[in-house]
Amino acid sequence: MPELPEVEIQRRMLNSVSQGQTLLNVEPIDGVRFEGDPSLVEGGRIKAWRRRGKYLICETEGGALLSHLGMTGQWILNAPRERPHQRVRLHFSAGDQVALVDPRRFGWTWITPLDDLATHPRLVSMGPEPLEPSFDADALKRALGLKKSKLKTRLLDQKVIAGLGN
Repeated sequence: MPELPEVEIQRRMLNSVSQGQTLLNVEPIDGVRFEGDPSLVEGGRIKAWRRRGKYLICETEGGALLSHLGMTGQWILNAPRERPHQRVRLHFSAGDQVALVDPRRFGWTWITPLDDLATHPRLVSMGPEPLEPSFDADALKRALGLKKSKLKTRLLDQKVIAGLGN
């Protein structure tokens, strides 16, 4: 599974190729792991891509696109159409496009209204972000609490700390 550093690298790449552009088209190629109405984000200017845990979030003027890479997914810039395992393609106003390439089909894409983003079921119960400047030793202590469970189990719980993995 892509871990937090890999997801952060994907976020930075997506920002560099699309921030400030118009999201012209969302093309669900494999609708099995795609939910939502593309028209919420199509035609909107991309404010930014951000990361919450291992989720990528693309905010536009009209809605948000959430992406989880699953175990083997990655967003590929200008992937040729014949490249296998493409699940979703995003087309940007400058002519670039990105494709979610996911051979194992564990990745997901959701589109939601901006007003519903904060309460999206995938994001609502996540713990603090470990890469935030405010996350220090005291924040770690508070997040872990006084529970008697195994440390690794607690660290992998996304409700305790967002985005940590093996």
